[in-house]
Amino acid sequence: MQNYYILAVDDEPFNLDLIEAAFSEHTNIIITYAKSGQEALDLLEEKNFNVVLLDISMPNMSGLEVLQKSNQILNIFSYLF
Repeated sequence: MQNYYILAVDDEPFNLDLIEAAFSEHTNIIITYAKSGQEALDLLEEKNFNVVLLDISMPNMSGLEVLQKSNQILNIFSYLF
């Protein structure tokens, strides 16, 4: 079975807990968590992810800013709103 890698980015721990609960039964889904936009960008430079779940409203760097900067770094992102 193929593994899928998700990066979940949110400054609210409750939302990260919801994501973990939603995917908890799927043993082939590996979730990495980031609590800030900068942490997400650092992880995107280190690892490959199949999906990135971004909170749009975060302090210091919004999810949209993360999306824009990650697109500059990786130049491979497709996204949905």
